[in-house]
Amino acid sequence: MGKTGFEQLLGVHAAPMLMGLKAASLLSFQKSRFEDFDALLDSYQNCFTCKGISIYRLSEGEEYVLILFYRASTLWRQLQQPKAQVILAD
Repeated sequence: MGKTGFEQLLGVHAAPMLMGLKAASLLSFQKSRFEDFDALLDSYQNCFTCKGISIYRLSEGEEYVLILFYRASTLWRQLQQPKAQVILAD
């Protein structure tokens, strides 16, 4: 799977975040399905950055990687909301 497959996965699972409707999307990737997953992800870094999207690897094993794609400013605003504060305090 190459760029097309990667873009399809993002489009299906992260569309609301990509469109700015959600602050974040959490996606799991099976690295062996891509020729060089790290290089592929790096090739999108400039595009994500210019759109205000950050990437954080939450967990990584030999086969899978769990990545949080997020818009920092939107996420920060949402975390300041009273409901979020109640959830975070528990």
